[in-house]
Amino acid sequence: MTERIHALVLRARAASPDEHEALGKDLNALLLQLPKQAEREPAVALLRGYMENGALEGLGTSSLPADIAATQAALDLGYPIALEVSPERLEALREWEGTEESAGIPWMAIMVVSFVAFITQVACMTLADVGALRTHQLAMEAFGGRPRIGEPSWLDVFRRFMEEWAYPVMGLQFAAGVFNFLFTVTLGRLRGGMKGASYLYLGLAAFGGTVALVQLPYLTWLGLGTLASATGAYVSARLLKSKSR
Repeated sequence: MTERIHALVLRARAASPDEHEALGKDLNALLLQLPKQAEREPAVALLRGYMENGALEGLGTSSLPADIAATQAALDLGYPIALEVSPERLEALREWEGTEESAGIPWMAIMVVSFVAFITQVACMTLADVGALRTHQLAMEAFGGRPRIGEPSWLDVFRRFMEEWAYPVMGLQFAAGVFNFLFTVTLGRLRGGMKGASYLYLGLAAFGGTVALVQLPYLTWLGLGTLASATGAYVSARLLKSKSR
């Protein structure tokens, strides 16, 4: 494989602009496969020579310079060549990883999903309020316009508790969603940032799903609204997971 890489470097150096990108892509692929498919000593010697004489400068693709691919290959090979990687090369690798991570953040898709989930939750909450008002009116009519006298059942107390906490739960989900979105667009570009953001969205989805399971048997519309928000959080987590390293 080392011979193929060396020959490809020579070809890429002499290639026309039209061929440069395609050859650079092949070169990057071979460099990244080097630690797994080549004998260790020849691979170390090849990478050491390239890093010392700058033979890969200007090669690779517009999205992945060959120097970056060689640095990653050297790190994957481990001791001793990994210790020979200069701080400048390590910094260039980190900057490239940050740029790639930032470019891959599906922030627009997450924003659309979150907006649809929020609108759905608001609609469900509105229907829940209308349903609760209608239930109250029917109860008043059944008792001749007078409120029912007597101790409320545990189900009545539980329903009232869930109704009182419906809007705080919705507000908490909304605030957590805003925080997660801001975390994603600001820190998601860092190494591991998108994975961390996906965990935050998964946590929000788990919270909403748990609350919805409690609400659904007794307050259907409230439960559906909470579930809509949880579904939006889960979809956002999956979008981030598919893009994270």
